[in-house]
Amino acid sequence: MEVVARLVGQAIPRSARSSTRSTRSLCSSSVLRSHIGSEPILIPEPVTCKLDNAQPQRVEISGQRGASSIVLPAGISAQLRSTEGGTPDAPLFALDVSCQDTGSSKFRSNWGLARTKLNNTIVGLTEGFSLPVKLVGVGYRATLEAVANLRADGPPNSPASSPPDEKQVLVLRLGYPRPIRLPVPAGIACEISSPTDLLLKGSDREEIGGFAAAIRRWRPPEPYNGKGVFVGSEQIRRKEVRKK
Repeated sequence: MEVVARLVGQAIPRSARSSTRSTRSLCSSSVLRSHIGSEPILIPEPVTCKLDNAQPQRVEISGQRGASSIVLPAGISAQLRSTEGGTPDAPLFALDVSCQDTGSSKFRSNWGLARTKLNNTIVGLTEGFSLPVKLVGVGYRATLEAVANLRADGPPNSPASSPPDEKQVLVLRLGYPRPIRLPVPAGIACEISSPTDLLLKGSDREEIGGFAAAIRRWRPPEPYNGKGVFVGSEQIRRKEVRKK
């Protein structure tokens, strides 16, 4: 009690205050790693992968559904290696994605993003992706129309002209005075099982998500009546209308 009484009204030296603080760091790990980027990507048998060592590095992937190339961000590199369990006729390979500077948060985020893009490309070229879209509302419906797009290499009756390309156009009726016409992008197949149920299929996950977002933008789900365009397993929290 006497020591405490002496310190009352006296300023504590800065050296004494710093000595009382704990010097223990918040993180005890020495190396920061990305849990997503550090995982290897297993390459199935029908997929071939080629690496271009130029800067920035380019990864070319080809499979049953086509081919695609991905340019890795700066500071991110990929390396192809063989794994155990393969045979000389059908070897098994894995793709390792590494980062130069693991201490930078920007490089770590690009590390996981590059690994996810490569994995989605491999899955899309082998199995493909699908995304359901549901129209909820009175009178909401969707139909598909085929539109002939003539090529510009000659007149229609010319023998040198090639046959026209048929492109699909998605026609949406979402409560507006006129129907909405959205051309289906190349590489995406749109299937309609019922007037309110759509299924988008393709090998590029980003293109499927972008086209679904373009459909949803015309009538986003609203919480009072529960109407709108729902993508995937999207759910909204319903609200009650205020009563006067």
